[in-house]
Amino acid sequence: MNQELENLINLSLIKGSISEKEKEIIFKKAEKLGEDKDEIEMIIENKIHSINVKINDTTNINSFGVKIPLIVAWLINLFAWIIFISTRIELLELLAGFTCLFAGYISYKHSQIDTKPLFGFITAGYLIYISIADAVWIIYWAIKNI
Repeated sequence: MNQELENLINLSLIKGSISEKEKEIIFKKAEKLGEDKDEIEMIIENKIHSINVKINDTTNINSFGVKIPLIVAWLINLFAWIIFISTRIELLELLAGFTCLFAGYISYKHSQIDTKPLFGFITAGYLIYISIADAVWIIYWAIKNI
C-alpha cells in the first residue's frame, strides 16, 4: 500500500474510528493511486479492530482495580513495618496492620493479571504471603497491648 495512503488512514484513526466523510476521502485517494477499494476497506476495518482490542485489554486491566504499581505495594508494606517498629501507640500499630492488608490486596490484584516480578523473588504472590503474615502479627501485637 502507498505510504501516503497509509499515513492518511492512520491520521484518520487517531480518534479510534473513521467517519463516512473520512472514508470517502481515503477511497478517493486510493482510487487516484490505483489501490483496490475493498482492500483498503479491509485494512481500515483491521486497524479499527486492533484499536478496539487494545482498548478492551486496557479496560480489563483497570477493571481489576490495579492502578497502583507493585513496587508501591512493597513500599507500603515496608512503611507499615517502620510505623509498627517505631511507635508504641496501639492505634498506629493497628493502622499499620491494616495497611499491610491493603498491600496484600494490591499484590493479589497484581497476581490476577500476572504482573512480572520486580527482581527475582519480589513477586505479587510473595508479597501476598508476607503482607498477610505481617498484618496478622502487627494486629495481634497491637490488640495484645491494648
